Order: sequence, then C-alpha cells, then structure tokens
Amino acid sequence: MIYYVDSVYGNDNADGLTRQSAFKTVTRVNQLRLHGGDTVLFKAGCDHFGNLHPVRSRGDGTVRFGRYGIGDAPRIIGDGGITFELIDFDDVEVTNLCFTNPKGYQGIGIQNISGGALCHIHICDCIINHINDDRETYRYESGGIICASFSQEKPGWFEDLLIEDNDIQDVARTGILLTGFWANRPTKLWGLNEYVSDTENWWPSKQVVVRSNYINRTGGDGIVLIGTVDALIEWNTVYNVMTRPVPHCANAGIWPQSSNNCLIQYNEVAYCHKPENCDDAQGIDVDLSCRNTLIQYNYTHDNEGGALLLCELSETDDKDNFTGTVYRNNLSINDGNVKGELIAMVGPVRGVKIINNTFCSSGNVSRIVEVFHPNSKAAKDVEISRNIFVSNGNDNQFHLDDAKDFVFKDNLYWGACRNVPEGHFSPHVEDPSFNLSEIYGDGMNTIVNYIPYNKELILSEDGDKSDDSYDLCGYDTSGKSYIGALFPISEERDASGQENRYSIFF
Repeated sequence: MIYYVDSVYGNDNADGLTRQSAFKTVTRVNQLRLHGGDTVLFKAGCDHFGNLHPVRSRGDGTVRFGRYGIGDAPRIIGDGGITFELIDFDDVEVTNLCFTNPKGYQGIGIQNISGGALCHIHICDCIINHINDDRETYRYESGGIICASFSQEKPGWFEDLLIEDNDIQDVARTGILLTGFWANRPTKLWGLNEYVSDTENWWPSKQVVVRSNYINRTGGDGIVLIGTVDALIEWNTVYNVMTRPVPHCANAGIWPQSSNNCLIQYNEVAYCHKPENCDDAQGIDVDLSCRNTLIQYNYTHDNEGGALLLCELSETDDKDNFTGTVYRNNLSINDGNVKGELIAMVGPVRGVKIINNTFCSSGNVSRIVEVFHPNSKAAKDVEISRNIFVSNGNDNQFHLDDAKDFVFKDNLYWGACRNVPEGHFSPHVEDPSFNLSEIYGDGMNTIVNYIPYNKELILSEDGDKSDDSYDLCGYDTSGKSYIGALFPISEERDASGQENRYSIFF
C-alpha cells in the first residue's frame, strides 16, 4: 500500500490511498499497522504537526517513509518527546523528510527494545533541526538521530544501519548517536553484558555507515558510535559542537567507543568549542576500549581543544583496553587554540601510530603532544613519524611525563617554534614550502594549499615505506616514503592535480 498525507486538504476519514483521498494528520498514520512493501508519503511544502510513532508487522519486507509533490521537504513538527519514534521497527527506509521539535529531545529515535538484531535501517536525505532548544534534558540520548539498543532481557544490536546525506543543525545534545546496553567492556560500567571476550558476551552493531552528513551547532557531540565492528564514518562535515552546552560536559566532533576496526576518513571537523567548565573539544576522539581504529584523510581545523584525543580508563587491564589506533594522512590547521595542545593521550592507550600528518598550529598552542596518566598508567608503544609540525604558537613542546616506548622519527619542525626535542631521531628543520598556506578555512578543497614544494621531504628509497599508497589528496605515492599528509610537488607530480583520485579537492 501507498498512503498519502496532506495536512492542508487531507481527511482522516478517507482511505489515504490516493493523493485525492489523503489522510490529514500524523495521528492517523500512527493508527495504521504497516506491513512490508507499504510506503507513507507526506505532501511536500506542508507542515505536519504531532509526533510520528508508527507500528508495523516485523519480518515481511521494507517499509518506506518519504515525500510526494513539489516543494520543500515536508516538516514533521513534534510536540515534545521524540519527533519520529520507531520502536522495534526494522527494515525501514526514511528519506526526504524534515523533523523539528524545539521542546522535544530527539529528532529521529530508533529503539531496539525487544533485543536481537534490528536490521536494514536507512535514514537518508533528511533535515533535522531545532531539537531540544531549551536544553531541558542533556543526556547522551538526546539530539538529531539517536539509535539505541536498550533491551533489558535479551541482547540487542543493529545491523545494516545507514545514515547518509542528512542535514542536522541546532540539536542538543548529539548530532548522530549509536549506543546500547550490550557492547560493554570491563571497567566501563554502562552496559548489561558481562564481557568475557569479543566472541563471548559482547554484542556490537555491524554494517554501520555514517556518510556525507552535514552537522552544525550541536549542544554536545557531532557523531558518536558506541559498540560497533567495522563501522565506517566518512565524508561528513561537523561544525560547531558544544554550542550552548550544559556544564560540566566533555564532547568532541567525531568519536567511537568500545568499537573494533572503525574507519574514520574524508571528514571535515571544525569549530569545536571549549566553554568554561567543559572538557575535550577535539576534532576527533578515539575513546575507551577502541581497537584497531584507522583515522585517515581528514581535515580538522579551528577546534579549540585540539586535533586528536586518545583515552582509556586507568583501571583497565592491558588485555582489555584501547590499542591499535593509526592516525595517518590528516591535516590539522589552527586546532588547540584554547586548550593549548594538539594531541592528547589520557590513560593507558597502547599501540598508536601517528604518521604522515600535517599539523599547523598558532595562537595559544604550546604542546604538540600532552600525555596525562591518572594513577601512573601512561600511554606506551607509540610511534610518531614523518609528520610536519609547523608551530607558530607559544611553543612546540612534547609533554610525555611517564610515557614509555615512544618513538619519534623523520618529523619536520618549522615555524616560529622549531626546537627539536631530545630523543627525536632523524629530525628535519626546514621550510616545507606549502603551496598557499596562508589560505585556509572551510571546505575540503582547502587541502591543496598544503601540498609541499620542498622535494627534500621525499625520503630515500631505503627508508620506511608509506603505510598507504595514496596521500590526503588521493595522489598515488606508489608506497614511497615522504613527510607530511601530502606528497610533495616533484617531477613525478605536477601542480595540476590531474593524477588525483578525488576531484572534490580541485
């Protein structure tokens, strides 16, 4: 069945099966029991008042919600609570709708209450704005798109969750959140499962993709994924997190927690605020109990807390904790100007590689790396190699305290503060000769201004090879070793950019 809803000319006493016999209200849609193959279409250009909470028969095909007609995306205007609530509602596709609810606390809320896998949930091309304007609640489960597995008796998780091409603005607390009770790991104390191993008593969400969303002005975080395996976060734009927060809070642009093999790439994260009595405010955070996270090809800038946070609880044993993060081929411009640091490592993070990145700092920044170690458990087994550090702030210090097994090799130090710290092997102190480094700001196309013209940054063939075959702009480096996020201009690479994979940069 295809059901039509027209808030101007509709009639709830009609059958809703044609445009001429459309329903009038959201309330009438809530009275339906939908089945696989059913579609609910709201008329474009209309305001539809009330909270949408449809029900369906499970397991019999896809249910779709969308629009018909010409005009702006139809608005679902909620009255407190959750604007569009789907409880145990799987196999659903939501497209081209607008949700707003200034007095409510969620734009779209997907809840797994009964447990098991909630599969095939696609939310695409929607607009979510003005959610929780009054900050009457500020819990994590408030904001734009919230997916939560809160089943009590039976483990629950999500599979095939796609959140793509949505415009999310002026929401509190979080832009996009995936969380639940069944992906807890030791010492975290927020879940119901008693973790034994990744194959016993741990139920993460799978096939999770968060792609090409625009998120601006969140009260707290931008994108948060808790408890996933092989999640993909790419091509998102996240601006202005922690606007009008409720202290004390700690938020960042993008971060996973208790997740394995998360891939974070091609995102732009900027203007994370750090108000008084609030913490973090980094562009990207790899949080508690994450394993084998890959962060590559991102552009962070003007984040007041810094570019990168890595953290783990001090009471966590090494066998259970954070390990295996790789941060490579990223560009950081003017991050850390309020907090004064670029990279923060808190607690016993392990097995980190920070390689082939470009960091350009200014203003209040004095610390390139800051290691905190509650209860004497500091970071260890960290490699920081082949990065460009252009420091025009207060200093370029590396505060390692009791950290162990840190290796610094083939990094370049330039700018007003270019001291080479003791113990840094094969340092380079020379001008990288960026293309147009005085030009920076919003948009991934800014990246090309930081291609170096210094051919000396291409290292000898017998040096360490690059971990990836492409640089930040998608240029094929053929595995050659170089310094920075972008392969230098040379005889092998002209400035035209024609050899790059991603035309968005040019």
